[in-house]
Amino acid sequence: MPRLSPVIRCFVATVICLALVHRAHAQADINNGIVRLGVAQDASLIITPTVAPLNSTTGSTLLGVRLMATNNDGSAAGAPVDGWGIADAISKKFGAAVRAGPTNLTAITQTSTANSATCSVVADGILKVDQDFQPSSHPNAYKIVVLITNISAATVDGRYRRTLD
Repeated sequence: MPRLSPVIRCFVATVICLALVHRAHAQADINNGIVRLGVAQDASLIITPTVAPLNSTTGSTLLGVRLMATNNDGSAAGAPVDGWGIADAISKKFGAAVRAGPTNLTAITQTSTANSATCSVVADGILKVDQDFQPSSHPNAYKIVVLITNISAATVDGRYRRTLD
């Protein structure tokens, strides 16, 4: 097998890096002055922040659910896992989003402000899921308002869950 010259190897590595950068998803880094959330475009939590402070007090470079006064992140330390899923118990169709990426989700969109984010997806072509992250009436918390809409002609038995490790 022929060896690649250093220039070609560098070019190939650059193309691979650019492809990875191009695949990056939108994200929202939101806060209410007390709690800071990292919301991925698919509505899962835990992102790589681009706004300082980047690292939590434990040295994690991820942002999930962080108390701003101490910079401690309750979800990004250890094994950072957050996600949600939606399924129809009748047809067995489903969609899910975890830190590793979405499954059976299309039409993924996100809008955000400094303290809120709204994510919208279609799960397996049958359920539209809108998740609105907004400050809660309690200053130490955020709430997620979830709206699930059946966009199919069939009757569905929808099941939604969210997990946080």
